[in-house]
Amino acid sequence: YEKLVQGTTDAARHGYAPPAFKETTYFDCAVWNQEERRSLYVTVGPGATTMMGSTDHRVTSRMFLGGTSPVSYEAEHTAVTKTEEVACRPLDNILDGETIDFLKIDAEGAELRILQGAKNLLSQQNVLFIKSEFMFLPYYEEHPLLGHQHVYLADLGYRLIDLDLAHGGYTRNQSRIGDDADCRIKYGGDAYFIPDPDRCDLDAMDRQRMAAIALTLGYHSLAVSLLHDAALLTDREISEIETAVSQVPAGKKMRLMWNRVPYAVWAGLKRVGIGR
Repeated sequence: YEKLVQGTTDAARHGYAPPAFKETTYFDCAVWNQEERRSLYVTVGPGATTMMGSTDHRVTSRMFLGGTSPVSYEAEHTAVTKTEEVACRPLDNILDGETIDFLKIDAEGAELRILQGAKNLLSQQNVLFIKSEFMFLPYYEEHPLLGHQHVYLADLGYRLIDLDLAHGGYTRNQSRIGDDADCRIKYGGDAYFIPDPDRCDLDAMDRQRMAAIALTLGYHSLAVSLLHDAALLTDREISEIETAVSQVPAGKKMRLMWNRVPYAVWAGLKRVGIGR
C-alpha cells in the first residue's frame, strides 16, 4: 500500500509507467469476504503471494511450467518465505452502493472469497464486467475452482461469456519433451462475466456502460446489441459504430492470413498422404 501511494513499487523502480488514470484511490487492506485480520503468505515468486496458505507439496512440487525446467512451480513461485498479518474488508463495505464498471480479480485462489464479499453489489448487478482468474486444479487446502465461481455468479444473474486460456501449461514431472511435441496440461486462465442482459433488469445507462467496456475488450457484436438495448444513441449512430468496428486493419488481415498458412500446408500434405 505504501509503495503504491508513494510510487515506489518494484515495477516503478524498473521503469514501468502505470496507466494515466484520471483518478486513483488505494485502500489499505486486503479484499476478502468479511472484516477480519488474516495472514498474508509472502512467496518466493511475488506474483504467487496469497491469502490461501501454503500450497499442497504433493501437487506443486510436481508441476513444471517450463517442462524441461529443473525448478518446480513450488520452488519457483509458491514456496512461502514469510507471513504478515493484514486487515481484510469485503468489497460491499469498501464500495457500498457504487457501480463498478470493470472488476479484475487475480488473487491466487481467493477469487471466490472476494466475490462472496461483493454479494450485495453483485445481487444488484452493480458490477458490469468481471475478469477473474481461475484454476483447474486445487493446490491450496481450500481452493475453489472455475466451476465454483461460475455457479456462484450464475445464481446472482451473471453470464459467463469467455475463457482466456493464455496461461502456459505445465508438465507433471521434468520432461525432455518440448512444447512443440506435447499438449501441456492447463492449470488456469481468466473468465469473463457480465450481468445476463436477457435475464437482468438493467437500466439504459448500465447497458451503455457495458457496451463501452465490450467495445474496449473487442466484444464488438455484444457491444452493438447492448447499444440497441440501451437506445441512448440513434440507430444511425449505432450503425456507424457497427461499421467502424467491422473494419479489420491491414496489418491484422496480413497476420491472420499468415497464421492460416501452416494449416493450409498441413491440409495439403495430408491430402497427398504425407501429413498425419
